[in-house]
Amino acid sequence: MQMMTTLKPDVEQSSTLVARSGLKVLEMKRGYVKCLMPLEANSCNEGLMPTGALFMLIEASGKAIFLSSFNTERFESFLKNTELKIEQTAASEVTLEVRLKETVISQVTAKAEISGRGDYVLEGVLRDEDDNVIARYQVGYQVTPLRQ
Repeated sequence: MQMMTTLKPDVEQSSTLVARSGLKVLEMKRGYVKCLMPLEANSCNEGLMPTGALFMLIEASGKAIFLSSFNTERFESFLKNTELKIEQTAASEVTLEVRLKETVISQVTAKAEISGRGDYVLEGVLRDEDDNVIARYQVGYQVTPLRQ
């Protein structure tokens, strides 16, 4: 719980755009995050959530996983690629849950320490308030030592 209290603002207020979106971190612990993107602040003229808001939800969740799983005093992460496959439009809030296994965290950390970079992939689904799948995503990140 303390991790969520400490790191939640780092995700929800990471930029003016994210703060205005109303994105919320619902749960956060090492290797796990659940975030929500509200429709109210993000709907277009048709009352649907635009694709850009879905990308923001994915990236914010990726940041939350990095912050909760890696030593941020020693490492930084970079987004390498994103793939989003939309299955239907979202006319409600959208949630995303993602996990990163402890073995992957350890392997990526070791690779970053030894070779200067370690890669990992997050993948999952975005769901509407009725638990319908809105989209599927796959995102690649690279962890590197902080530049001095």
